[in-house]
Amino acid sequence: MFELNQLTEWHISLFVILFGALILYFGKLIGDTKVERYDQLGYYIEGLLFTIVYFVVPILFDYYLLETLFKIPLWLSFLIQLVITLFLSWNLGANEYLRKYGLLDQFKKVLRKELEKIKTSTSLKGKILSKYGGGDVENYVELNVLLIYKIPIKFFGNKYALFLFSLLTILSSLQVLETHEILLIGISFILTFFILSLIAIAYGFVLTKDYPKVKIHLIDNKILKGTVLKYGDFIYMLEGNKKIFVNKDKIEYIEEGLFREGENVNV
Repeated sequence: MFELNQLTEWHISLFVILFGALILYFGKLIGDTKVERYDQLGYYIEGLLFTIVYFVVPILFDYYLLETLFKIPLWLSFLIQLVITLFLSWNLGANEYLRKYGLLDQFKKVLRKELEKIKTSTSLKGKILSKYGGGDVENYVELNVLLIYKIPIKFFGNKYALFLFSLLTILSSLQVLETHEILLIGISFILTFFILSLIAIAYGFVLTKDYPKVKIHLIDNKILKGTVLKYGDFIYMLEGNKKIFVNKDKIEYIEEGLFREGENVNV
């Protein structure tokens, strides 16, 4: 491991610059999941909290484990990172598309329609569905919702799971670092950075409770109805299947409110 007494002023300066960039990077990833728009300070605060909990603490804990308790095989280090990447990518898909863009109901509708076709067909799938599922399409729909939506969000996306993923990822990365093999270290570094990015996004979705449905009254008497994804100098919203950007200056008021249900927010 790298010894602290080997640090020079140049190393410390470079570390401060990289650490600040890392904080801002994670802060932006987290901020992009939320409805409210952050300023620069907000990104740094959010990024700093995340970096301390999910990066600094795991490094200190894992360094102690590797130095005093045990080592893990190199192949297991990469397997851990690949499995965690799979879980977090699964979480990202569920949050970004089914949750954020409100596609869960559409997914259920399409799946229900396809299963009804299979059920009434004479194919092998239709016979299996009728025999072992009693022809109950809703059971299969809910099973798919559980696998594609609920498990990746509730099980792989809660704060405890994310912290565990961070611990295991950094533990495996530090183990690879001890090999002094440039190629292996490079691959592990890329995987670690990618995983921490996915953890930051998943953490942001944990903090984001909902994407409010609003009715926006424009100054030209037009009315827009949809789901708000981002609110700041402009409003980025979904109206049905359309993505709409609305400048703040064109809005008279927002009905049903962004912050509390039933509240009118003047802009």
